[in-house]
Amino acid sequence: MRSSLAIAFVAGLLLAFAPATYSGTVLFDFEDQVVGTNTPFAITKGGLTASFNTPGVPGSFEITTSIWAPPIVGKVLFSPGSARLLDLPLVVEFSQSLDRIQLDFSTNDFGSPGPLEISAYRGGTTGTLVATTQSVGSVPVGFLFPQGSIQLTGAGLFDTVVVSAPQSPFFAIDNILVQTALMVIPEPRSIVMATTAATCLMSIWLSGLSRWRKNGDRGPEQF
Repeated sequence: MRSSLAIAFVAGLLLAFAPATYSGTVLFDFEDQVVGTNTPFAITKGGLTASFNTPGVPGSFEITTSIWAPPIVGKVLFSPGSARLLDLPLVVEFSQSLDRIQLDFSTNDFGSPGPLEISAYRGGTTGTLVATTQSVGSVPVGFLFPQGSIQLTGAGLFDTVVVSAPQSPFFAIDNILVQTALMVIPEPRSIVMATTAATCLMSIWLSGLSRWRKNGDRGPEQF
């Protein structure tokens, strides 16, 4: 009995101190942004902040109204911005680590479609390159520019992505869907801990009381 109670007590404490974990998805679709807004700027959603910029080149990308086929609708992020410069990459820095990113894109190609490329880094663009992936779009019927979707997942944690179109002068992106990495919260769950400890102590007391009643005047057995 003593061993069972001790095990239950320790298990309860371990449960109380077990770290809480969570992850979530966040969508950045630019619908809450003002048309004409140029980089650099930041958007916060679901507790996650995404900062959009081309280092050293303000005005490289601009919020504009879509001229593309669904799902690139409403407001999108497009180059060129007010700087009117060609072949610029977009750097997006996130306030938390991610393990997945997906977005819709269009490249400014009138001939053969060129790829859109995403390079993911951990610790910023001067940190560790985690992975690079490319995707080539196709021209929807009735529209002018190639469109597609690109995803990077399963390569490891990252906090920064560089989006570029190596063979296209301009590109547009929309519907950036990211998944935050599994977070571990080291703080104890005090309510669970207190409840579990109280339950274990009550079980011990009731066990002692039961033995005392069986032993009569000899008093409760030590345990």
